[in-house]
Amino acid sequence: MRTRERILKKRLSAIALCVLMAVTLLPTPVLAANATSVYVNGVELNSATPYWKNGDPAASSDPTGYNAFFDTSTSPTPTLRLNGCIATTGSHEETTHLNARAAIYANGDITLELKNTNTVTGPNITDGFYSIGLYISNGSLTVQGDGTLIAYGGDTTPGGISYGVRTKSITVSSGTLTAEGGTAQTTSFGVYCDGGSITVTGGTLTAKGGATTMDSYGAQAGASGITVSGGTFTAEGGTANGGNSNGVYSYDHIIVSGGTFKATGGTASSGDSHGIKVGSGVSITLTGGSTTAIGNTAAVNKSPDFTNAVQTDPYWYLWKESTTTTAPTGDFNSSSNTSTYTYNSGHKYLEFKSKTPLTGISLSTNDPQVGTAINATNLLPSGATASYQWYTNSSASVTGGTLATGTGNNTASYTPISSDAGKYLYVVATGTGNYNGTASAVTSNQVGISPSINTQPTNQTIAEGQTTTFTVSATGYPTPSYKWEVSDGGGVWTEISAVTGASYTTSAATTDMNGFKYRCIVSNSAGSVTSDEVTLTVTADPPSSENKISGITAGEVYTSGDTVTFTASGGGIPNESPKTGDKWWLPTAWETNPSGNFTGGYTQSFSTEGMSVGDHTLTVTFTQQSYNGTAWENTLISDNKTVSFTVRAATTSPETGDSASIYLYGVVMLIASGSMIWLLTAKKKKAKA
Repeated sequence: MRTRERILKKRLSAIALCVLMAVTLLPTPVLAANATSVYVNGVELNSATPYWKNGDPAASSDPTGYNAFFDTSTSPTPTLRLNGCIATTGSHEETTHLNARAAIYANGDITLELKNTNTVTGPNITDGFYSIGLYISNGSLTVQGDGTLIAYGGDTTPGGISYGVRTKSITVSSGTLTAEGGTAQTTSFGVYCDGGSITVTGGTLTAKGGATTMDSYGAQAGASGITVSGGTFTAEGGTANGGNSNGVYSYDHIIVSGGTFKATGGTASSGDSHGIKVGSGVSITLTGGSTTAIGNTAAVNKSPDFTNAVQTDPYWYLWKESTTTTAPTGDFNSSSNTSTYTYNSGHKYLEFKSKTPLTGISLSTNDPQVGTAINATNLLPSGATASYQWYTNSSASVTGGTLATGTGNNTASYTPISSDAGKYLYVVATGTGNYNGTASAVTSNQVGISPSINTQPTNQTIAEGQTTTFTVSATGYPTPSYKWEVSDGGGVWTEISAVTGASYTTSAATTDMNGFKYRCIVSNSAGSVTSDEVTLTVTADPPSSENKISGITAGEVYTSGDTVTFTASGGGIPNESPKTGDKWWLPTAWETNPSGNFTGGYTQSFSTEGMSVGDHTLTVTFTQQSYNGTAWENTLISDNKTVSFTVRAATTSPETGDSASIYLYGVVMLIASGSMIWLLTAKKKKAKA
């Protein structure tokens, strides 16, 4: 019985040991969790004291002007923000997982956000520890931001390994991270991923190995390999005096689908130097982007696979193989088109590059107009080359158009002509050189013709109370609109409301409007043009009531044979300095019996001799005249003024003047005397009776 118990105990002990070994050997990502604190220059940053300033550990809880800030509130992983951080001393020592000292240390997943320029340097090691610039133990690192981090591993002599960056996995999406291993007696890494992956989707990752007595690697990835889909990833091995120097070494696949990937092996005195090296059975798959491999032993250590998933023609371009580490002269050419490559240890420089498809283009304006160039701009990707063709279309579409015939129809700049007016324009760019496919762009508006004034308005002169019309004649596409403006001469222009046509008729003019200026602004979507400024002149016409006849009074009696003298005064006369448009009334003729013209002045005379006894009328004709700038001319308007007078007969007695009056007086006195005598005689006779 005791024997069976001892056997059972041994079996249980063996099972427990196996379980313990299984747990111990589980991949670390299974055990990883988000970091709860980080160490910057030996100072712990956590949720309680998240801030740190360069050279001032006491400022770990001060948010003002920090150089490092550990933000535990971000999701899905906490974020370490570096802003001008410099970490070189007081490095954190980690002995649980790895005997190492690091300028920045975290245990678990973390996001690194970069701003401005940051530098961290692991300490120089003399006791066998590892030196690391940035160490993310048992977790993954994600790099983002718009700043830069340079992470140096310190020198490790004797023994020890130097790392610029060591982490489980690293992903760079933006920002710039440069990692350089220091001088090491064993191995130096720029970037080392402990069983995980290197992923570059954007930004820049540069990894350089340092000088060693054994191996030097720019970057090494674990079981999840290397993936580059964007950005730039550059890896360079250092000088290895006793082992291998590789740009990158991956235990699993390398996939490049976009961006730029360059791997350069360093100097290896007794080992291999490859730009790209993968383990046995591991694939190198290229589906896009640009890949360059340079190595002293060979550019790559196996043939890459070409899987052209982006476009089908003309597959890949390949540099002419070079037996030196210097690129051959010349660019890609048709003779190097291939979708396969066979490993050749003599090829020390290789570059694989697919034709990049065009992804976009834009136009310099969406409001094209005749005579003004429109440019195809922003061809994507940046730096792409293409040929161009312009089309006109009845709709805003990039299909179904007609080849344009204006200037530059097969260049990147096209100048529409008048026959393009009212049509849409689109351009098709076709990739050339290292680019393929097409990209197109269309204007959102039709080609317009900027307005042009064919007939300008002219100055107008009118009399007070009259109206006049100003007119322009213009062309353009779309049909132009009109806006009239008036200025009282002071330089300030005011829009005349409710007037939108090519003509404007003034209101009845007043003398206050004299000197007003007018102009018309003609506009459409293609532009606008302003007419000449024109002036309105308003003249104050003398009224006909100012026409007068003087020197003769209405109803005056003249004896036949008398001479009558009169003067005709016309309104507006005299006017010794007339301006264009001035008017006056000119006496031109008179009539009674006899009649005459005003040939010797405005004062005339006539004799009543021979005129019939009785009433007569003197009529004077005044003719309106206007000054045309050089002379007075008739306006065909006239006015008559009249005055009446009487002519009586002349006496036949020779007495005239005072003697005739005395004679009449004597006669009267004689008659009076006779009458008195007769009355007295009659009275006496009556008394006697």
